[in-house]
Amino acid sequence: MQVGCKPDKQYKIGRTRIEIIGPKITEEERLLRKEEIQHVVWMLWDSLSDKDRTRIIQKYNTDKQL
Repeated sequence: MQVGCKPDKQYKIGRTRIEIIGPKITEEERLLRKEEIQHVVWMLWDSLSDKDRTRIIQKYNTDKQL
């Protein structure tokens, strides 16, 4: 760990300490990364067959009609 750098999150498992330090990025960079992730997710979704899409929608759809 870098000296003087405070971890964003800490976990302790037994006698092991895990420290997570996230990158320091601007809001603009964060939005660009988010858009890139969304683009990749849609590319993956579009590459699925209709059968696979239907199966996934049925499995994870939480919009229950009362």
